[in-house]
Amino acid sequence: LNTISHMASGEASGTASGTLSDDVSGEYASILGAKPEKYQKKVFVFQIRNPKRFHWLEWTFLLLATFSILGTLGITIQRIVHTRNLEGRSFGTCIGWKCNPDFTFAILLVVNLVFCAAYAIDGLLREQKYEMLTYIGGVLVVMVYVISNYIDNKKAGEEIRLVRLILLCALGPLNVILALMVFYRMGFLEMNTIGVNTTQIRIYRTGVEFCTWLKFNFQIAASCLVVVLCRPSSETSPSLKAILSIGLALMALWTIIGWMLVYKENNLLAVIFILMSSTEAAFYFYLLVETGVRHRHFKPHNAVYVAATLYTGGSLGIVNFCLIVIWFFKVVLNFGAGMKEKILP
Repeated sequence: LNTISHMASGEASGTASGTLSDDVSGEYASILGAKPEKYQKKVFVFQIRNPKRFHWLEWTFLLLATFSILGTLGITIQRIVHTRNLEGRSFGTCIGWKCNPDFTFAILLVVNLVFCAAYAIDGLLREQKYEMLTYIGGVLVVMVYVISNYIDNKKAGEEIRLVRLILLCALGPLNVILALMVFYRMGFLEMNTIGVNTTQIRIYRTGVEFCTWLKFNFQIAASCLVVVLCRPSSETSPSLKAILSIGLALMALWTIIGWMLVYKENNLLAVIFILMSSTEAAFYFYLLVETGVRHRHFKPHNAVYVAATLYTGGSLGIVNFCLIVIWFFKVVLNFGAGMKEKILP
């Protein structure tokens, strides 16, 4: 009875303070004869989940995602090596392995697989719900690419494409389903850290959404730059490659500043962020203009898809940039609401 009353008082005090106490869960675990494990722990400056408290569903998702990403990555790297061996082969009026759009899209696929892995790990360890949704979007994009690439290149001796297609079509939907199941389980770390105050939960989620838009924006920009760098000089200009490379470096700095202003609630960082935003918008507009000017040079084989990828990436980047600006003002308006003292990155 004394233990139960102590537990009740602990729950009451935890609710009153707006947070859930690990001591309370420890009391329950001690009754069951098990050593209590904290739900979360601090690693450097980050607040992450304790892997010992992972649910079997989360372990299943992590293992499946790891196997899928590494398997697809291995096949794609083999494809890059195969493409590199096509030195001297002509693709329309362009000669050399760099003219082969397969090489461009293989590198692009590697970049996006790396981002998918980052979304899956970070989303699970820090219970970033919106990163799990971004991971799902990344899986769907990879599936669309692999399917379209196989349809457009059905040739004898291209069994590796078929293997990659079967792997993605078998494991892709499973990844999406498990990611959705994990997504709907999330929320306890958020409640354990912030409490049950609905206003503060809304503010916290606004910051998380803002950071997710920033990461997705960097993924789009990196993908576009990879496409440009992988194409021959007949399709792109040295100035385009140089400007986009500098633009991506600035975007990396811009992303870090945006991430810091959420957790530091620093007005100076907010001013720097909004001033730098003009260069990020210019990145995508310049990409679209240059692609339009040089579109007629995209002639070899199915390189028209390269131009379509740049158009899509630039347009998607502009839309995402607008969302970042909107969420930026939402985040700034929430400065001083008491979240700075509660939330670790």
